Amino acid sequence: MKAINRIKQYIDYKGLNNSSFEKKNNLSNGYIAIQLKRKSDLGEGILNKILDNCLDINPEWLLTGKGNMLKSHNDKKLYKFEEPQVEYSAEKNKDTEIISILKDTIHALKESLELKDYKINKLEQENEALKKEINSLNIVKDITVAKPLETISKINK
Repeated sequence: MKAINRIKQYIDYKGLNNSSFEKKNNLSNGYIAIQLKRKSDLGEGILNKILDNCLDINPEWLLTGKGNMLKSHNDKKLYKFEEPQVEYSAEKNKDTEIISILKDTIHALKESLELKDYKINKLEQENEALKKEINSLNIVKDITVAKPLETISKINK
């Protein structure tokens, strides 16, 4: 069995069609069907493209037909995988976005807190001024009430 037949077997196993596989691997439209019809060999460049994009294919199986179609879990240690890095990158971008939103929220809350502190300070000052005014009014009241009483008591004597 040729590598092109193994590629077709992989496409079928993954539930793909030739066109989607060709797009994923940057192959020209109809490439797989033509190669199958001609029973052609695949070039090194094509094989490298496929192995770079289909990270679960066992390279030994693709080239020789020996071994399993898919890499075993133990084989993953031997090969560089870019998919987890992409997921990590997307997760990192999401985390960065969340951090940015949280920083904006903290900034808005700090501004709100400062405004409330300012209002509290103003209200405390106003409260003190009102207390002083009440005290002064009480003193005036005491004087105005006390004076007539003194006068009345002097008259009565």
